[in-house]
Amino acid sequence: MKAVLGVTLVACAALFAACSSSSTDPTPSGSSGTSGTTATSGGTSGTSGGTSGGTSGGTSGGTSGGPDAGFEGGFDFTLAGGGSDIKQTVFQVAPVYGAFCMGASSGMPVCSFTANVTVASSGCTFILNVAFVGALTAGTSFGIVTDPTTPPGKGTVNYTEICGSTTKAWKATGGTITLDVVTLPPAGLTTGALTFTVTGATMAPAPNGAGGATGTFTITGKGDKVGYGSSG
Repeated sequence: MKAVLGVTLVACAALFAACSSSSTDPTPSGSSGTSGTTATSGGTSGTSGGTSGGTSGGTSGGTSGGPDAGFEGGFDFTLAGGGSDIKQTVFQVAPVYGAFCMGASSGMPVCSFTANVTVASSGCTFILNVAFVGALTAGTSFGIVTDPTTPPGKGTVNYTEICGSTTKAWKATGGTITLDVVTLPPAGLTTGALTFTVTGATMAPAPNGAGGATGTFTITGKGDKVGYGSSG
C-alpha cells in the first residue's frame, strides 16, 4: 500500500452474519477465563485494499466483566450521554479476536479491531469497531473522521446494537485514537499486539445504514494489549 492509500472502514453491522461470537451478560463479576460468561470467537471477514476497497474486522466474543474484571487483550469502553437512545453504558470484553493490520510492510497499514457482546436476557448484540490507517508507532494519534474512504493518518469508530430485527448503527464524527503501546510481530511471525486509547469519540447516527439509531453520545476507553494478525 502507498501513502496515498485510502480505505473504507465498514461497520461490522453490515456483516452481522459473520459475527458469531457473544458473551451472555454485560456486567458479571468474573474476568476472562472465569466461569459464568463465555463466548466463541468469530471469523474475520473479507478485506480489500485500495481507494475503493473496504475492511471489516471479524468479531470476537469473550468474557464480559464488570469494573473489577481484567481486560488485558480486550476492550474496556464507556458510552456516556446516550440516555434511552442506547442500551449499553459500558462495553467490556476480552479477548478480542477480530483484529488485523493489513499492508504492514508498506508503513501505512490498515488496522481494524472489532468485538461484540450478546446479552442473554434481551438477546441483543452490541458491536464496537475501532479502525485506522497509518504507521504503527507508539504515540501516534489518528483523528476520527466520517469519510466513506478513510485517508491515511485518520481513523473511525463504529457502534451497532442489534435486537431481533432492529438494527441501530452510530458512527463517530470526531475524537482521537492514540497508539499507546506497539508490540510488532517477532521475526518470522505474524501476530503483534496494540494498546490504544479512544478519546472523545462523538457518536451520531451513521450516514449509511443507521437503521433506527437516534441521538448522540460519547465513547471513551481503550483496547489493552489487543492481539492482531499482520499481513502484507
